[in-house]
Amino acid sequence: GKTANFKVLVKEVKTKKLPELTDKFVKDNMGMDTLKDLEKEIKKDMQVALDKQSEGQYSFEIVKQLAEKSKIEMPKKMIDLTIEDMMKEFEESLKRQGTTKEHYLQSTKTSEEDLRKNIEKSAEERARQEVAIKSLIEKEKIEVTDKDIDKEIEALSKDKDKPMTRQELDEKGLLSYLKSNILYKKAVDLLATKVKEETK
Repeated sequence: GKTANFKVLVKEVKTKKLPELTDKFVKDNMGMDTLKDLEKEIKKDMQVALDKQSEGQYSFEIVKQLAEKSKIEMPKKMIDLTIEDMMKEFEESLKRQGTTKEHYLQSTKTSEEDLRKNIEKSAEERARQEVAIKSLIEKEKIEVTDKDIDKEIEALSKDKDKPMTRQELDEKGLLSYLKSNILYKKAVDLLATKVKEETK
């Protein structure tokens, strides 16, 4: 229960010295000739990221508009299936954050029924968008060609040491997902072209 006094002698204070970012450092460590080249590469990467973000937002908006304009009577069963999918996605998201649905419901004082009701509107919108896109694909007879698949595989292999193959994707059960993704992109691109033509 007694207090004790200690004397501490600080002999040296060390600070981590970061290397100076020079042309030599860039050339030796980053595979580029000059600091300016590095700056250009960073700007280029940032622009690509921004373009992708803008493209994704634009795609979402035009698909949303298509769904809103389409007078489709949504079957309750389809909405229920979409709710189930979104509930599973939500649980997976919570798992990645190191928690569970039960813990989330407890901490937010929400019931599972309330959670489903909150998801229901988004589920109906998503189901409507999926039906609208499928209708567009059928109406315009949009198809995925071998060339489309090869082009997408080439793009996916760009930053990998070993190029991906169609067989590899098929064995992993990813080829059908890739085809669906290409089909969706082609439909959105066609939709974007139509929207631009209408606004001219």
